[in-house]
Amino acid sequence: MNAIYDDIEELFDNAGINNFEKLPADSSVCGQFAKLFKSLNDYLEAAKIQSFYLEQAKLLFWQR
Repeated sequence: MNAIYDDIEELFDNAGINNFEKLPADSSVCGQFAKLFKSLNDYLEAAKIQSFYLEQAKLLFWQR
């Protein structure tokens, strides 16, 4: 996730946009951002699910 974030940050830096204030004007850069953002979000959702199952497993273990 950190590597994808770094790639997104680099896209915005190269476009001269600070703090992700707006989308880059170049449509190819926007497309690359969309692709990276989807990957980042996919990893985030997977991490959330894994954490949920881990917490659920811990709870079931301690209830024994």
